[in-house]
Amino acid sequence: MNQTDADPKPPRKTLAGEQEVWARTRGLDHVQRQLLIAADGRYSVAQLRAMAHAVGGSASDLEALIDEGLLTVAPPGAAAGISTATALATGRRSLLLARLHLMQSCPMIFGADMGPRELLATAETPSQLRAAIDVLTELAAQRNATAFFAGIRQVALHLLPATQSPAGPAHGR
Repeated sequence: MNQTDADPKPPRKTLAGEQEVWARTRGLDHVQRQLLIAADGRYSVAQLRAMAHAVGGSASDLEALIDEGLLTVAPPGAAAGISTATALATGRRSLLLARLHLMQSCPMIFGADMGPRELLATAETPSQLRAAIDVLTELAAQRNATAFFAGIRQVALHLLPATQSPAGPAHGR
């Protein structure tokens, strides 16, 4: 995987990588998990390798994440998976897309605070995600970011699957 040395694009998580951050289904070791979390497009391959060495890992830990499709060195628009813009344009909706949008947007408001991301990671149903969004709305207000979060919230709610009204007699007869 030496081609990544010459590639100036910083590694970033793929959709599968984002899913692994909150699902923890692949049993990554501590070094690989830390690298996966850190790979957000801000650190070069060399910097991530240095991080791996600093915590007792090696360059092969980073290469394994790339080989497994959890990280990519492609530009953000070319990353595997569907982007929020594509999902909105095509009308695609899912719990995963809404949660991913929120997890990618949280650092803009909450910085390195992992609490909001952990809250989102526990939401397994649309109603749980809506409840998490309500909590995040309150947290954003505490940081004077209500207007900014309102846009993020609106997109996330739009990405959630449409709720179906219960079948029954029509009201107002």
